[in-house]
Amino acid sequence: MLERFAKLLVFVAFAALVPAAVFRALEAPEIREVEVGLDLVETLDARLATLDAADRREKSWQVGHLGDSMVVSYPPPRQVPTRLQEAVDQLVPDPGSIRVHSLASPGMGPFDFYFLADRVADARPDQVILPINLTVLCEAWRNAFSRPRLAGLLPPSRIPEAFSLPLERIGVTADRLLGYIAVVQSGSLASWHDLTAQQAKVGVARSWLAGSLSGGLGSEAEQRFARDVYAYRDTRQANSAGLPRLTPEGVEERFGPALGGVDPSNPSLEVLAASIRSFRQHGIEVLVYTSPLNVEHIEAIGSANPEGLARTLASIESVSRHAGARFIDLHDLLPDAGFRDFAGHLRTSKSIDGPKRLADRLAPIVVEAAQHARAGRD
Repeated sequence: MLERFAKLLVFVAFAALVPAAVFRALEAPEIREVEVGLDLVETLDARLATLDAADRREKSWQVGHLGDSMVVSYPPPRQVPTRLQEAVDQLVPDPGSIRVHSLASPGMGPFDFYFLADRVADARPDQVILPINLTVLCEAWRNAFSRPRLAGLLPPSRIPEAFSLPLERIGVTADRLLGYIAVVQSGSLASWHDLTAQQAKVGVARSWLAGSLSGGLGSEAEQRFARDVYAYRDTRQANSAGLPRLTPEGVEERFGPALGGVDPSNPSLEVLAASIRSFRQHGIEVLVYTSPLNVEHIEAIGSANPEGLARTLASIESVSRHAGARFIDLHDLLPDAGFRDFAGHLRTSKSIDGPKRLADRLAPIVVEAAQHARAGRD
């Protein structure tokens, strides 16, 4: 009954929303550039196809590693999933029995995890890894990288749950949620993607995406912040090795909420909990970890707040464990020399290979989960 009611709501929303959106798109003003968030789906689906086709021997264990640029913004041999595969193979007697699949994409965070959970689950991973970059706790940064249209990937059965989550924080109001799902359920995802891409190329997508179907990025100030998210003209400095680093103002812009202390009620953490529950409902193990933070530099410039940060980390751990995930805190994994840029991406030099150090900490947990599952099967 609930499924039928949800589908009825989707149909009504589709009938009401799409015509208005089309007219608005025709009247949209010209703009310079627009990112098409649905681009992620095409890339992800190709990787999920590989995961779905993976060897399903009785002793195999398939791992899907989601995440943002902290995971994949390195040469392919040095990306975190690749390093994790190497580390896992060194810990098991049968290398290859645990297979790590990269499902990460720049900007991916808790809201994306939630929207993608059922799609990822269809590829049948045994375990997923969800990194939490502390920037997702900053509202402007979270909105700058949001992909609200991915809400259309939610199955109709999740509509009641979705209504209870703070999806409006990235512009997904109730009518838009129903409209997005209606488009996807009608079998028009590919056409929707092509249409938004074409509109972006001719410079008329802004009103269509931000107004009719994306919900925008919040306040005018937040939109300006999103457009200038990489500018930091007055918020960069260099460390003793000449590597670019944030000034106190830059740290506050990017990590202020996390350093000040965040409760479990934070929107990103609420959605993280829902993401974990979604995976667990499919019988998938979940490992959550906090991405490395340049604590040494933050302390050196006087921006540290140990009490506030500890409160934030405790909230992330509490939310993760309560929802059914394993958790490991890796925020202080690396010294200042382990970061290559002001954005906090990891260095991959011979002296400090950040992705390898990260993978070496994750590998024993992945192996333990696989071994525990095998013992249960036996």
